[in-house]
Amino acid sequence: MKQVEKQASPKKGIRAFWEDETGEFGIKQIAATVAVIIIIGIIVGIVRGNLPNWVNDTWDFFMRLINEMTGASA
Repeated sequence: MKQVEKQASPKKGIRAFWEDETGEFGIKQIAATVAVIIIIGIIVGIVRGNLPNWVNDTWDFFMRLINEMTGASA
């Protein structure tokens, strides 16, 4: 009797590509790391751009509170 060899049919498509990734560092891990780095970069850019305004507003707020508590006028 002749045995039929089973050949693994290659999976096709992007989903199959993502499912087949194995190893210590897969593409999924690298993509997730890059996404996190980009998100952190965006957050740092926003904070860095607004930081002088936030510090100035906070300084003015505390100085106004101190003036109100001491009865001094600016």
